[in-house]
Amino acid sequence: NWRNYIKNKGINMKQFKMFSFYDVFDNDYSSNGKIQKKNYSIDGLYPIIDQSFNFISGYSDNNGLVYNASINKPVIVFGDHTCIVKFIDFNFIQYIEFTS
Repeated sequence: NWRNYIKNKGINMKQFKMFSFYDVFDNDYSSNGKIQKKNYSIDGLYPIIDQSFNFISGYSDNNGLVYNASINKPVIVFGDHTCIVKFIDFNFIQYIEFTS
């Protein structure tokens, strides 16, 4: 288990502060908009992120749907049906369903 792993590595847990998930992360269900699968393209300015196993599922040129993420403000996208987790540090468009 993880406690034995930490103990065996000689890590002193007292040197770390503990925070709740919601103290560290914002849960932002909103975005400028979301796109339907029928509107995916094989190329475009903005990648589309959904809960599929593919990191990027398609592209679109619709700048009105862009969610602004960056190195300084990254986003973790969670697929609630597939439990796929994606770390996003670039602007993207979110699929209409199944991601938070």
